[in-house]
Amino acid sequence: MVSLLGGPCRERIRVYANGWYSGAKTPDAYAAKAKETVARGFGALKFDPFPAVAHATSPVRPSSRWWRRSRGAGRGGAESPTC
Repeated sequence: MVSLLGGPCRERIRVYANGWYSGAKTPDAYAAKAKETVARGFGALKFDPFPAVAHATSPVRPSSRWWRRSRGAGRGGAESPTC
C-alpha cells in the first residue's frame, strides 16, 4: 500500500502508551510502571486521572501524588500529555 501511495513520507512516527498503568495502586507502583513503559521506547504516557469517576456514586477526591510520581519517571525521554 505504501508503494501505491508514493512511498514512505517519514522514518519514524511518535506514539504514546495507553493503559500502561494497569494494576498500579500506589504512587510508587505508577512510577515503576511509567519507567518500564518509557524504557520500552514510548515518548508519552496517556492515562485517565479519574478512573473511578465513571462508576462512582459519590464525589471522588482526586490525588495528585501518583501523577507527580509518574510524571517524574518520564524525565529525560517521555512527555506528559496535556488536555
